[in-house]
Formats: sequence, structure tokens, C-alpha cells
Amino acid sequence: MISVINYSSSSWYCFMTAAISLLNVAPDNKKDFFIKIILKLLDCVLAINKLDDLYNENNLQDLDKTTLAKSLLDGLNIRLLGLEALQAKIPKTGPLVIASKHSHRESHCSRTF
Repeated sequence: MISVINYSSSSWYCFMTAAISLLNVAPDNKKDFFIKIILKLLDCVLAINKLDDLYNENNLQDLDKTTLAKSLLDGLNIRLLGLEALQAKIPKTGPLVIASKHSHRESHCSRTF
């Protein structure tokens, strides 16, 4: 559950007061035994529980968005290659369109959850 969101011109902060779980988005009056079991199962199937573990193990609480992104990538052992060359191609002013192709083949995924 997010208790505080502070948006400013340069950064934002989110303070989590509860575990990251689908249980926290369901209304309390709808959380009967069956719904709790289904939501906990979905937490596991969708790896939301792993996200919560990652968030807690890497102390990602109370971080600004840039530090959060860098810490999250470090926690997932993701290294960005060619970032400087990519940044040099981005125009300083004017419009920008970014197109991306995402492969869905498993051979491209080096991280297993």
C-alpha cells in the first residue's frame, strides 16, 4: 500500500507501508477466504512476492526515482550497455519518438524468477 506520494518538479517519493501484494489492492469488504487464496496464488504466479522480496532485500524504501531505478537494476543484476552512445543520440531539444521491439523468446531472457 502506498501511503504518501510526493510529486515535485525534480523527483517523486513513494513510501510503502505494507508488503507489495495483490491483497493490498483488493477492498477489505471483498477479502473472504477464497479471494485471499486466489490473490496469494496470483502473487506467486505473477512473481509479485519476488518483487516484494527484491524491494525489501535491496532497501529500496524512501528512494528518489533515479536511485530507485539504479538500485533495482543492480538488484536484478541488469547491466546497461552502450548507454552513453544512446544518450548522445537523443536530441537536447525538439520532439522525440522512441520505438521499441520486445522479443518474447525465452532465449533472450537471462534472469529467472
